[in-house]
Amino acid sequence: MNTAFQLVLARPDQITNEFDASLTSNLGTVAIKGYAIEQLDPAMTLTRDVNYNLVLSGQSGLLDNHLQLIDAQSWPAV
Repeated sequence: MNTAFQLVLARPDQITNEFDASLTSNLGTVAIKGYAIEQLDPAMTLTRDVNYNLVLSGQSGLLDNHLQLIDAQSWPAV
């Protein structure tokens, strides 16, 4: 499976209707696209590999070995 996940840091006024679900994490409540839920395990982890890539994995294994971190907080609201 070819997956590409992004962790987007956003203000509440930047969350669009396509983010129609949420989950609770140690970061707090995270808005997600509902169709992604079926790909996630109950306990996901975000780690850094030796090349400083962000790696998203769970009990089922590796989900994305190059997760993108995007800080959109300074972008205009949509």
